[in-house]
Amino acid sequence: MSSSTSNSDHWRYLFFLALFSAPVVVLLALNFLFLRNSGELLPVETIVSRQMKDPRFCIYGDALRSLTYPYKMEAYNRKKPTVVVIGSSRMLQFRERFFAEPFYNFGSAMTNVNEGMDLVDGILRSPTKPETVILGIDFWWFNGKFVPPVAYRPTPKPVSQFNGYFLFKPFQWLWQGKITLGDYVRTVLGKDDEKYCNIGIAAIKNRTGFGPDGSHYYDVATMKTVSTPGTDAFGEVPDVIADQGRFGSVQEADATHKETFFRLVDRLQDAGIEVVALFPPFPPPIYAAMKADLSRYAVFEEIKQELIADHVLTLDLTNPANITSSACEFLDSVHGGDVTAARILQRLDQLRRTLRMPRLGNATVLQQTIEKNVGRSMARDARVTDTPEVDFLNLGCEK
Repeated sequence: MSSSTSNSDHWRYLFFLALFSAPVVVLLALNFLFLRNSGELLPVETIVSRQMKDPRFCIYGDALRSLTYPYKMEAYNRKKPTVVVIGSSRMLQFRERFFAEPFYNFGSAMTNVNEGMDLVDGILRSPTKPETVILGIDFWWFNGKFVPPVAYRPTPKPVSQFNGYFLFKPFQWLWQGKITLGDYVRTVLGKDDEKYCNIGIAAIKNRTGFGPDGSHYYDVATMKTVSTPGTDAFGEVPDVIADQGRFGSVQEADATHKETFFRLVDRLQDAGIEVVALFPPFPPPIYAAMKADLSRYAVFEEIKQELIADHVLTLDLTNPANITSSACEFLDSVHGGDVTAARILQRLDQLRRTLRMPRLGNATVLQQTIEKNVGRSMARDARVTDTPEVDFLNLGCEK
């Protein structure tokens, strides 16, 4: 074969390769624009800056990365709050406006005691430290069968973490119906929402994500309604009855988890930070199922007594009747909404007053939030959405 023929074949191959590759390259370039314009690729420093500066109340809800820890530490370091909430996602509905002092919500940054130790390390390394930490406690943290006991090891928290195929993700979201073609086109063209500031796909799609104070907003207008009215709305009632999952019996705290937990409490106290321990409530159907045999959850009393012995102000609101919060004010089997959070803080301040301790909450805002939003999971906030809440649990709630 002559060299001219070989060269001809070579160029023909490259031509067809380019011809067939061009559409893929174009589509991936469009996907890159979509991800860039949506805010999915922004570093946490830029995200936090936008939330602090944009007057449209920015909500950050991404779909590519898991940035809760670095994102919240960045915001905390900039805000320098006096009061912080730490704990799992069950603590996410505490809002800055509920408090009388500068506030930040670390909810979701502590889903077990080891993550809690990481979080406390970060807080204590910060140039400024809060005066008060409200620590939300989940009893399953002490269940060695549900959370295997391991010694505490600091874990790296990457600022950015992508899968190698992230440029293909928009195709997947379109296929799954998480975004529409209209969402895709508008974002590629860089058409910003004039009314709302949205960073990330979840925020763009339905205003779901973290607010500037670290608290979380849900799309309670379009949340999927369950098919069967009543307690079936709280899908973990069978787990309570069957003594399984996170509702499995915890009659005695796992020694490793317990040691780590009290070490993080001691570290906060040794730094001169007031610790308030909170056992948040469950919705009435879940608590009713638990109440059938509370002896399975003896860990509550064990942890409470040790906290009290450590001079930690401790409030057990496991029973929602203690704050008169109805099933309509819960998001699901474990998460209370805004009104539940307002009731918790109001009850905490009542306890603090009896002990001659200063209030943490803004009494007027708390009372107004409760009175105007009884039976809702989210207090109406025009900065977030003007769409009314629906009865997404199909409980017959008047929203």
